[in-house]
Amino acid sequence: MKDIPIPNWIPFSMTAAYTLVVMFFRVPEGVFGHFALAAGMFLIGLFFFTIGLVGGGVAKFVAAASLWIGPNAVFPAFLVMIAIGVVVLFFAARTMSKKGETLPCSIVVVTAFVICLPQTPVWLALIGSLPGHA
Repeated sequence: MKDIPIPNWIPFSMTAAYTLVVMFFRVPEGVFGHFALAAGMFLIGLFFFTIGLVGGGVAKFVAAASLWIGPNAVFPAFLVMIAIGVVVLFFAARTMSKKGETLPCSIVVVTAFVICLPQTPVWLALIGSLPGHA
């Protein structure tokens, strides 16, 4: 399987959207913790990028996604990411071993983010502020 690169505009847009959401909607968690987590995740992603385990887009996406996920839900999101990685690895192992390819990290992290986002307090605050969803 070939990894799909994540363009820079995606994590940058996610970061900008998160910033707008916390500015205009009531978010139940502390925003500082989200940004601190994102900074930490970016540093971890940068380390994995420098040793060649992930691409730069994945490192930036994980940092931007951690803004939305938040410190209280990052561990469950990490477990979901591991589970998805195991499933992808299980189904793609034959193809990857024959062609010498690596695990498609971008598919794993994006899928985990999409699965975990609806359960986060930031998302719930955003949806709860819409008319008819109180």
